[in-house]
Amino acid sequence: MINIDLSFVQGVKRQEDVIKRAFKKHRASLKNGAFYNGRLRASAFTYKEEWEQGQLKCPVYVHLYRLDERYEQQRALIWENVAKMIELKQRQERVPSDQWDNYGRYLVERKNEDGSSTWMIDTARMDLAAEKATQFVLRSNCISNPFEALEIYRHRGIVEQDFNQMKNWVDGDRLRVGAKAVQGKMLVTVLATTLRMMMLFTAKAVIEKNPGYRIPNDSIDYLLKSLEMVKAEKRKNANAWVRNTIPAKRRRCFELLELPEPPRTLLVGSW
Repeated sequence: MINIDLSFVQGVKRQEDVIKRAFKKHRASLKNGAFYNGRLRASAFTYKEEWEQGQLKCPVYVHLYRLDERYEQQRALIWENVAKMIELKQRQERVPSDQWDNYGRYLVERKNEDGSSTWMIDTARMDLAAEKATQFVLRSNCISNPFEALEIYRHRGIVEQDFNQMKNWVDGDRLRVGAKAVQGKMLVTVLATTLRMMMLFTAKAVIEKNPGYRIPNDSIDYLLKSLEMVKAEKRKNANAWVRNTIPAKRRRCFELLELPEPPRTLLVGSW
């Protein structure tokens, strides 16, 4: 990335030894209010690394973060699972293997004088795991402000989530075709996505004008499924198709998309 002059903001794994040492060294700063941003609910500390590739040298900023929300989230997750395990132990029932593998290390057994066992949460280990969960790292060769880098990275995450949702809508992550047909598959995916976005845009515009309207279940998929219920059957004694009755709720779907209802009877050859 240095030799091609590419700007980047990159997430970093905490498993790197240099990162572990950095968090240990700057732990006090990350708990200091002077390094805190209340809007982002994060504390940050930045230091620089010098990257080299041949004759090229480039300073890279390493942003260390403590994300407050993760502490409570992780501690609550551990506590809830261990509490369920203690209930099972007290009833002398089996703890699911996956739950034991993930949370068994936070469970402590104490032997009583009568030989019975008392199960407790290892709160010290729980708090330590919750604190580790708050740690987050970014590297960047272009952004020295840690909070600016964090905002940009979070926006990137939102875009990726939306893109993954789009791929789920149109089955776009499964290209079960040969190399020659990939372009055709991509064209269909783009067209399908464009149509969906046009439908969503139209529906939201109608909702703004009519506050009582809403997309069924707040889902375009559900709206399309509702439209699929509109069917027509061919008459046995005539060269025509007859549409089934459209309930009021389903007619609202046509209104959301600003589409006219299909005619009750369609004569073959009438178009």
